Amino acid sequence: MEKRVLLAFLLVLVLSILFVTATNEINIDTKAYSCLENKVKNRCSSLSAEERIFSLLAIGECKSEVASDLNTHFNSNTKLTAQAILALNKIGSGTDAAEKWLVSQNKTPEGMDWLLQIESNNVTACTVSYGGSSYDISVNADKTLSGNTGSCLGIYEDYWLKISQSCYNKEFTISCDNSFLTTLLYKKTNSEVIYVSGNTHAASGGGSTTEKVSSFCFKQGNSCNYESSLWAALVLGYIGYDVSSYLPYLVTMADEPENKQYLPESFLYSLTNNFRNELLLQQFPEGFWKVSNDKFYDTALALLPFQSETLEEKTNTINWLGKVQ
Repeated sequence: MEKRVLLAFLLVLVLSILFVTATNEINIDTKAYSCLENKVKNRCSSLSAEERIFSLLAIGECKSEVASDLNTHFNSNTKLTAQAILALNKIGSGTDAAEKWLVSQNKTPEGMDWLLQIESNNVTACTVSYGGSSYDISVNADKTLSGNTGSCLGIYEDYWLKISQSCYNKEFTISCDNSFLTTLLYKKTNSEVIYVSGNTHAASGGGSTTEKVSSFCFKQGNSCNYESSLWAALVLGYIGYDVSSYLPYLVTMADEPENKQYLPESFLYSLTNNFRNELLLQQFPEGFWKVSNDKFYDTALALLPFQSETLEEKTNTINWLGKVQ
């Protein structure tokens, strides 16, 4: 079976299976389903692993083959494992062992910096404790920091404390004489753009806060793999896992040229409810998305997060799909 055929109907798959009630929102020509069924039925053994996954999602075919793939072949492929978990989960098949393996495929990404911010409306003396030792830090009138930081921290551009990667496993306890706030920031090492993590902690004078870096990617082999991380985070988040510790990596590496082909804005909109405008602005006037070599696949990915939204861009896509069908 030509993979082109499955990709041509992947938009049908996404709109009808992945988070969209197509029968209520979109009039999908039943000829598309009939064509796909004719291409797939009784031919699962000749399809590729990804084609079997899409077939199971779209029309419920190839269940036993996908389950077999998951048990025998996918334990070295993070992306396919995530996609197979999604497909089997959709039909109520258990995937506990595969989920456990997928969760274990994490590592600390390189190329990222983490910063500790201590902020107060007043000049205040603070103590930062970690690894059994304490260090005195001052928050000055102009919000700059000064003092002794120890081996795990260093003052970065006057206003933040940069955390050494070797100390990401440590907890940092901060206490100050006056009311204060602490939060973690992160950035790509070679970028000036700084992102604020979602958690800010506050304490009154004499109180304390605790901060600890939680930053992971999903690996393929021994290295972080961005596309695998997108799929694994999306699927695990969809079935109820906490994937917040993977978001900093996904966000900071989204603008890498080699990662744009994966349309990260679609995954990130699903995971964070941000990047909506960035995603919609990439739609072509004709109604499709194209960031890789296949506009059908890219269009399907682009519409993944819009399961419950009615918007002009979705209508434009349906009109385009009807024309090219």
